[in-house]
Amino acid sequence: MSRRPWWAVVALALALPLALAVTAACGGGGGGGGGPTPPTTPQPSMTFTGSSVSAPAVALARGAGSSASILQLEVRSEDLVNVYGLAFDLTFPGGILRYDGVTEGPVLGTGGAGTSLQVAQTASGRLVVGLTRLGAVGTTSGSGVLMTLQFTATGSGSGGFAFSSNQVFDAQASQVGGVSWGGGTVQITR
Repeated sequence: MSRRPWWAVVALALALPLALAVTAACGGGGGGGGGPTPPTTPQPSMTFTGSSVSAPAVALARGAGSSASILQLEVRSEDLVNVYGLAFDLTFPGGILRYDGVTEGPVLGTGGAGTSLQVAQTASGRLVVGLTRLGAVGTTSGSGVLMTLQFTATGSGSGGFAFSSNQVFDAQASQVGGVSWGGGTVQITR
């Protein structure tokens, strides 16, 4: 039986833990990644941007009940004075939005006045709208929601909302002058 020199046994005893420590510190590589990262699918979204207008004005704004598939579009008065009623046509991108209905806001009903709100879709992407106070109740003034129009996304893309044939009337059915009208744009990703 041959004996190893004592210094060889000590060297082996010291080298073995060092080799184990170096191997553990290196970690093992972690794999190769598995190929290219697939493209991400865009999340559904709907963004409305209103046009900038100066008061007195009628302008569009995204309502609080809007989501990635529903647009609640507020028709708002901004510092209107001496208002009894208003009428307008509103074009919208009918290829990507469907009109679903309307809810009247509180502005023209101020003071308990009766009101009448009529909305008709005369063609794809076109609404004819009228809102008025009823009876001998005088006019109202102020800012707030006149009505909220609801739309549902039916496709992807972008398009504009534009007013035409727009008029604001006083109690004598005379047109109130100097009113700005602000539309807007919508961007839908499905």
